[in-house]
Amino acid sequence: MVDDRVVMVGLGIVTLGSLLLTRVWLNVLVSFSIGTAAVVLHATFRVTEDLFLDEDEIAYGGLQSVVGARF
Repeated sequence: MVDDRVVMVGLGIVTLGSLLLTRVWLNVLVSFSIGTAAVVLHATFRVTEDLFLDEDEIAYGGLQSVVGARF
């Protein structure tokens, strides 16, 4: 049985070799940079105060079911 770390290192070397031989490393680098910038911007401007529901809000109709409702 081959250890998982050996497989990961082998696949990493094959991937890096393939990127260098096919000359697409610049596209991958630019894509990775844009993705990293998007994640950083999302983390910067994310508002976490509205990610939870207060118990008082639930008691006064914060969660209302529309199943079986007649409009």
